[in-house]
Amino acid sequence: MEEKSGLFAEASLSLEGSCCLQIRDPPIKAAEGSRRVQNTLKYLLNFGNVSHYLGYSALTDFFPTMSLKPNPQCDDSYCRRRQTEFKAKPVVELATEVKEDDTPIHADNEWGISLVDENSPEEETSNLKLAEGVEVAYSIPVDNNTPETSSGGAVAASELSLEELMQQMKSM
Repeated sequence: MEEKSGLFAEASLSLEGSCCLQIRDPPIKAAEGSRRVQNTLKYLLNFGNVSHYLGYSALTDFFPTMSLKPNPQCDDSYCRRRQTEFKAKPVVELATEVKEDDTPIHADNEWGISLVDENSPEEETSNLKLAEGVEVAYSIPVDNNTPETSSGGAVAASELSLEELMQQMKSM
């Protein structure tokens, strides 16, 4: 590897026969690195869906997720050998179903946190305008027992003029 002013030359880091794109733009390097870190944490913490493909479609502003498979007609003998080694490995089975305990962990619920069942009747979400490729995971069901206020927490419009409202404020 070449060395320039105490640092390694970036061009010397590529391997012969490698088809990887060398990323030279620092903001793109940071974004790609953060996606790799996030994906690694999801794998290590068994949280969320681990993406086999880290990519970004700038044209549609979308992060596609797909599973990439090795090419079975690869010209590299080492690559084909590794593919056969991988196929020979026993398939790792997912954890067996765990019996869930129905007793509440915190019966007092001082913060008022509640879980929403994703299969419960939901509020109509067709009026939401979402980007292509984005869908709503769940929505909070409408509670028919609670009376709704017409103002929605907003201050109602007044018939009074600005000057009259200022007079009321001064008299307080």
